[in-house]
Amino acid sequence: MRSDRTDRSAAAARSEETDDHEPSDWRDDEFDDPDSLLADERDGGPTRDGVDPMPLVVGAFVACAGVLVLVQPVVPSVTVAGEAVPPFVLSAAPLSLGFAIGTVGFARRGQRTVALAHGVGAVGFGLLFLSTGIGSLLFLWAGLAVLLGGVAFLVAQTRRD
Repeated sequence: MRSDRTDRSAAAARSEETDDHEPSDWRDDEFDDPDSLLADERDGGPTRDGVDPMPLVVGAFVACAGVLVLVQPVVPSVTVAGEAVPPFVLSAAPLSLGFAIGTVGFARRGQRTVALAHGVGAVGFGLLFLSTGIGSLLFLWAGLAVLLGGVAFLVAQTRRD
């Protein structure tokens, strides 16, 4: 009877040890191979520490544009070249620059569709910013047409893929 209790307690101890649902011989060959970690860096992707700087830079510019839009109720106008301009109008500039950086970055990686989408955004928002700077209704409509055409293109690409 004592050996029966000992067998049960040993089996319970083994089940508690293996309760973490991972085999003890777990190993990830890709993680253990330092050359595979650098493979993405050669393609323009994440670096050794896993951080890809290009999306961070693009995201910083897009965040700056968002802050300019959100600050509008608090700061009614900003003086630029002697003119009072609402901050949301200025948001098209960092947005366009961020998309332009994304265009170059994704084109260098060979991701043509994503690069084209960023390029369309850069041109469209650049035209919107230019239209407010020079007061041209033609550039405003051209910027909107480029953006809407880009959206239609992306929808068509999504349906095709």
